[in-house]
Parts: sequence; C-alpha cells; structure tokens
Amino acid sequence: MKYANEVIELMEAYPMRSFRVGELVRHVTKGRPLTVPQKAAARKAVKRVMDALVEHDAVLLVRAAEVSGAAAEYSVSRLRDIGSGKAGQKARQ
Repeated sequence: MKYANEVIELMEAYPMRSFRVGELVRHVTKGRPLTVPQKAAARKAVKRVMDALVEHDAVLLVRAAEVSGAAAEYSVSRLRDIGSGKAGQKARQ
C-alpha cells in the first residue's frame, strides 16, 4: 500500500502525539508543492492507509472528522494506553 511505511515510521517516531491526515500527507510528500489533483491523490492514499491501520487495531481514531473540512486525528499511543494491561490495575504490595 502506497505511503504505509512512511506513515507508520512517522507515527512510531512520535508515539506520544496524535496526527491529522494533513500532517501525514505533508510528511509522505516531503513538503513538496503539489497540484490539486496530486494533493487529493496523496490524501486519498494516506486515508486508505489510516483506514487499514484502524481496521487492524494498529492505530486509534482519536477524533473523527464530523463535518466536511474538519480534520480526523489518529494516534498510536492512546491505543497502547487503552490496551495496556497495566492501566487501572492496583499496585501489588
């Protein structure tokens, strides 16, 4: 899948933060100026990667884009916090 490695590497490099799709697009295109069709194609490819990662429980959708033009946010760390066996456990004495 196009851009999957770049997206995963970026999110793993900064595990304590969430990312918007626009930030991921900027990263995978290396900040180059793009035409409107190129940017739309990159955004679509990144969105496919994120949908696949969410579907396979590798990434958590922190905030969905509720209206057109709004940004969805994805996180690796919050998924780990939720799935962690240590979260909510009492300390053993």
